[in-house]
Parts: sequence; structure tokens; C-alpha cells
Amino acid sequence: MILEGYDTSAKGSNRTIHTGPVYAYGTDNADNGDMYVAVSTQPFDTDGEIKVYRSTDHGDTWSLWSTVGHGEPIQAVDVLVGQWELDEMSTDYVHVFFTDTAGNVVDARVDMTAPTMSDHVTIASEGLGKNLPFISAARDPMPSPAAFTLYVTWEVGSGTSHQVKVKLSTVNGNAWTNEVAYSGYQQPHVDAGPFGFDKHHVYLTAVADGFPNDVYVKRSIDWGTSWGDWTNLTSGDGADYHGAPVVAASTDAAYPTVWVAYGHYKPVVLGAADLRFATSEDGGASWTKDQVLSAEQGFDELMPDMVGYRTGPSRWMNVVYNHDRSARTDVVWRWVSGSTPANWWAPRPVNDHDTHPAAGPQVIYSPGVGPGSGAVYAGTGSPLTNLYFAAPWLTPTGSAAASSRGVADESQKPGFLARSAPVHSSQGHESSDQIVPGEKNLVSSQSATQTGLPHWVFTGQVGQAFRVAGLARHPSGALYAAATTSEVDSANTGTVFRSDDGGATWEPVPALPLAWWLDSILVTDAGTLLVGGMMYDWLDMDAVAHAAIYRSDDGGENWWVVAEWMDAGTVHALLQRANGDLVAGMGPGGDVLVSVDDGEHWEPMPTLPDAEHVYALMETADETLYAGGNRTDESGAIYRFAGGDDWGAVTELDNPAAVYALMEGANEVLYAGVAFSDGTGRIMRSFDGGENWELSEPLGENGECIAVRALLEDLDEAIYAGADTGDGRFTSYVYGSTDGGDTWLDAGSLFMAGAVYDLLLAPEGTAYAGGGDTYGVVYRAASLGVGGHHVYLPIVMRNLQ
Repeated sequence: MILEGYDTSAKGSNRTIHTGPVYAYGTDNADNGDMYVAVSTQPFDTDGEIKVYRSTDHGDTWSLWSTVGHGEPIQAVDVLVGQWELDEMSTDYVHVFFTDTAGNVVDARVDMTAPTMSDHVTIASEGLGKNLPFISAARDPMPSPAAFTLYVTWEVGSGTSHQVKVKLSTVNGNAWTNEVAYSGYQQPHVDAGPFGFDKHHVYLTAVADGFPNDVYVKRSIDWGTSWGDWTNLTSGDGADYHGAPVVAASTDAAYPTVWVAYGHYKPVVLGAADLRFATSEDGGASWTKDQVLSAEQGFDELMPDMVGYRTGPSRWMNVVYNHDRSARTDVVWRWVSGSTPANWWAPRPVNDHDTHPAAGPQVIYSPGVGPGSGAVYAGTGSPLTNLYFAAPWLTPTGSAAASSRGVADESQKPGFLARSAPVHSSQGHESSDQIVPGEKNLVSSQSATQTGLPHWVFTGQVGQAFRVAGLARHPSGALYAAATTSEVDSANTGTVFRSDDGGATWEPVPALPLAWWLDSILVTDAGTLLVGGMMYDWLDMDAVAHAAIYRSDDGGENWWVVAEWMDAGTVHALLQRANGDLVAGMGPGGDVLVSVDDGEHWEPMPTLPDAEHVYALMETADETLYAGGNRTDESGAIYRFAGGDDWGAVTELDNPAAVYALMEGANEVLYAGVAFSDGTGRIMRSFDGGENWELSEPLGENGECIAVRALLEDLDEAIYAGADTGDGRFTSYVYGSTDGGDTWLDAGSLFMAGAVYDLLLAPEGTAYAGGGDTYGVVYRAASLGVGGHHVYLPIVMRNLQ
């Protein structure tokens, strides 16, 4: 089965940094979000020139900022921004580190306030005849300006022998001290990370001379003054040789996690070059070794780069690398949390242009935008030509295809849940002009920024979820998300995530027994947590997927299966009525269950005539219960239950294919979110308790909304509708109305969510949106002027192999 996810939605958004030859380059950022890229533009037999480019708008545009000349040919390049301050002393430099063919290691310090001025500080002179092909620089991770230490490491080659050397500077490059040298090693890389709250560790990785060129790492626990022993990370892993190691550390002292990624090579055939990694969760004291970062059959993965985020504490690590498929090489971006350091999110190709497989891309951040990092990569050719910048927050500059293999292969998933619910469309169907007398049929093209409606900003990543179907809030303030995740050793898993910080971080609660797929979640007045979805033991060949309700009375620490319904596939909706009764809507089969004891026991309610799916439940102020869904003839329907033994009047809707959301507004008007039979998403409303309904025009200007999946009214009585944009769109929308539904306005987009499945209002007025179908996301409504209108969520589904 195909379970590896690829998202190419960044295609068409790359920017050109540099046009012309590229012989070496380095990248770094300032805390204010400015980014710097230093490029060596001259061949190895010509006096050196390094062009430094800067972007002050998060990578949208780049301009030449400074040029560093040198009287010898340049070999290797790295760059660091050093805004240094101690007491009344401060210096602000962009450090352009390089090695030359004369055996020199140089720090060209470019004054950030006067970029035409720079001074060259010689770090080391190894002498003529020495080869210095590698250089790597790092600094202590802390917001700047600050009194940090700089670290630089380089390789010295002479014939077949190699040395790795390291030096440090505590005065922003004025002087370099504490040189150490290690013979028999090559290809060094250095990084620094916090350990505890009052010290930093420095980490050095390199490969040993001689096959199989094992990867080693060592650390300094006293800011580079002294170093411990080497630790072999790759002994006995079956590789013929290793190469291109990089080390990077979390910058969150609460998670002193360190990663070392490297190339793992077998005989030279396509697909024999893979990437593996090792992790330490205790600041380098112990290591978990030989873990696979990427090893896709028939492809080569090469040249990784990792960088920690220095502007503030961050447990997250971003990685980029080359993914070579002979005819083309992609630049792939992924990320991981220091709390689960082996759980890399799925690979995402980000490059518009082909790149050379041996020319490694580099990670670069731009604080103030994101989340996540961007990537800088070179083009192809000999010499390499052009440098490009890719980032998830950039606006596409042209048309581009988006594709995904993000959800489990259909042969492994029960067929009727290929999506959570069928969305019907008829190509070429003529929509009726005779909808409902008296309807307004108005949709405004105004945006949120024009109207003052909130827009949506990303709150936090929900584990490895590819779908967030429901959100709930506990009286304690904890947020819960009902999600479906993809695990490495299996297919789907229904998982509940909890956030205690308003959605900034999400952690999974203990597992729900045999949960395969989750569709609904509810916190009752008593604080009980209920989750509805599908139970399925995919390892049991005789197992039948069926609907189930899970219950926890301790915040999700322990779960019990309180209802199993073999005649249905999943529990679409959960509701608590004013009298405390709980109601569950299911499908296929259209059954409804009720519980009168806070969810401990469930019984069937009277049968809904001809119902196939019950997607939505609602109770109005007069305690009338409504159910929305579709019928066995694939028409949408709204049922009404006023008590007794049978459901009362049924509203049959001629044109809608399904009703996915129901809500009563403060104005006592009823609203329904529907998928219309012409493939559009619309809002219906009723002023007479559901006897008659009027229909809006399709939401959105270009038919991007194919269904309305969620409805919400905020404290100001503005109404929001969450859209489903269909498979492969990777962007969903929220539409808003401030006039009770007369007009519907653009209220912002949720990137990387194909559908908005739930909208949640917290008591203080904060609104949250949960969505997915390819990536599970949670967004928060933000007031006008806070953050950016388009905020992108990097991929949040694990790579499945």
C-alpha cells in the first residue's frame, strides 16, 4: 500500500536569490526576520568574490547587500549573523566565513550598519598545499543582541590524511582561541544547544578516515573550552561508507535533543544512497542510533542540512535534503519535534527548479513568519547556476500542480470512508433557477481584511494527524482534537490530542482501543470526554469496521468502549441536549443513539425514515431535536424530533445532496451547511422552525467550496461557515456573515486543510477551526491586523514506509 505523503503545493512560489555561477554558499538569519545568503561566484583558480544577498520581506524579494573580495581563490563558505552585546559594548556583523586555496581560514566581518565595510580576521593559516574543503560555523542559541560564543570548524586535508579543527570566539570574531585538532577525521559540522537553563553544549560531528567512514560525534559541556570523547554512531550498520554528516540541537532547554543526520551508502546504484540519523534526548550523553530518515526504494537521498531556531526557545528541527530520481532531483523539506525526535513529518518537495544531487540545500529561518523554515538551493549545470529560495509562506507566482498520497491506500480503508462522507457532484448539471421563493441568494466578494472579520492563524501542529474532525473544550480550559493519524507500523489510528496552552502544543492522550477513524468529540457538562468514530482491527482479516463510541471520565487518560454499532460504519456527530441526554448520529444506516447517564450506556432512538447518514445534530431553544444528513436516494434531508416514538416532519430537500452542519442562531433562525447537487457548497436558513428553507448562492467566487461542513456563531452574533474544497486543493476557507446570513463574506483561508470539519468557540470568544483530509490542522481566529492573512501549515503527517 502507498502510505508515503508528498505535498507539492509550494510549486510555483520559489524566488531567485542569485543569477550566475555558484561555487559555494552559506545562509543565516537575523532575529528581525532578515535573511542573508553568501555566494562564492568565482572558480577555484581565480581571486575570490563572495556576494551577500539580503531579504527584508521574508524572502519575497532579494537584493545584493554586500560584496566581499579576496586575493586568493575561495573554497568553502558559511555565514552567521552576529549581533553581539556585553554591558556597553556592542558590534553587529554578518560573519562571512570561508577557506581559500592558500590554506587560510577567514572571518570577513561585514558591518550590518555599513555593508560596504568589512574587515578580514584570519582564524587560522594552514599553509600552502593544504586542502580546506569544508567549513561550518555556529553560535550559542539565544535571542540577540547578546554575549554569545562563536564556533567554527574546518577540515584540513593533506594527501590521504585529514584533520578536523575547531576554534571559538567570545568577542564576536575579534579574536579566535582554544584551537583543537583531531587527526583521522573529515567533513566536520558544528552546532550549539542549551542544556538546562544556564549553560550550552557544543556538538561536533565528522566522519572517520578509511572505509566505511563511520560517523562520529563529540560534545563540549563548557562552551567549547574542552571536549569529550568521540561516539561512533554508525558502527555495524551495513553501509559501505558514510558521508555529509550534520548535527543540530533543539534550542528549547526543556528538550535538550540533538540530531545527527548523514548519508548511508551501499554499492553505487540508483536507490542505494539513503539518509539515516541518530538522536540524543539528554544533550549528547547517550544516543539512539541507526534510524531511517529517508530510504525510498529506487531513489537516492543525499546531502542533508539541519538548523535549530535561535530567535527563541524551540524544540522543533527542520531538515532539507536532495531526493534524486535520476531524471530530476527534488529538494525535500521535513520537520520533527524534540519531544518525539524520531517522528519526522512527511517529505515535502519544495523546488520549482532542478538541482544537482551533490549540491546540498540549506535550511534558513525568517522569524516573524512561518511556521517552519525556508530552503535555499542551487540550480544545475557546471558550474552550478543560480540560487533559489523556497518557503511555505510565499505566494505562488504561477500555476502549479498539487498532489498528495497522504491518506491510506483505499485497499486498506473501508470503502465508504474514503472521505468522511460522500460529496456528490454532477458534471454538466444545470442548477435550478427556481430555488426557494424569498431567498436572498447573495454572496459578497469582500475579504476579511475589508470587512473586519477575523482571519485565521495556525495555532499548533496536531501530532501526525492527517485529519482533525472535531474539537472540544474541557471546563478546565484544555482543548481536545479528535484526529486520524498515520503511524509507521500500521495504517490509520484514531487519536485524541490534548492542548493545555490554547493550541500552541498538542500531545496525544493514551490510545483508544482499536480506534481506526474519529469523526466526532464532545465534552459533557459533567466533564466527561466522548469520542465517536470507527473501530477496526486491521490486523484481523475477519474484522468488520463498525461504529463505536469511546468514553473517558479522567481527561483522556483511560478509555472505555461504551457503544459498538455493527450496522453503521462511524459516529458522525455527538450532541448533549439541555436535559443532559446525549445523542449520537451515525452512518451508513442513519441510526441515532441516545444515552441518559452521561454516556455510560446507549440505546437506539426511533428510526429516521430512509436515512443513510446522520452528519449533524442540533437542539433548538424550544428543545426540539434536529438531525441533518442524506437519504438512501442520495438526497439531503433534515429530520425533526419533538418527542414521542417517531421522528416528526421530515424536510426533504430537492437539490442538496447532503446536510453536514446545523445551527440555531441567537436570532432563532436555523442554518444548515450543505453540499448542493451541482457540486457547490451553500448555506440554507429557515425562519419557521425548518418548515421552509431558503438557499444562498454558492460560497466562494470560483466554485472552490463544494460543501459546508461546519457552522459557528460568535459572541457578536457573526456566523461562520467552514468549507470543504475537495481532494487535492490543500486550502480551505471560512466564510462569514455579519447580517444573519443575508450576505456571506470571505473570512480567511486555512492552508493545508482540504476541509474545515469543526468550528469551536471558547467562552472568552476565541474561535478555533479543525480540518484536514491531507494534513490535520488547527487554526485560531485572530483579530484584524494580528499576523498575516495567509498562514501556512507545514506538513503534519508522518512519512509511512
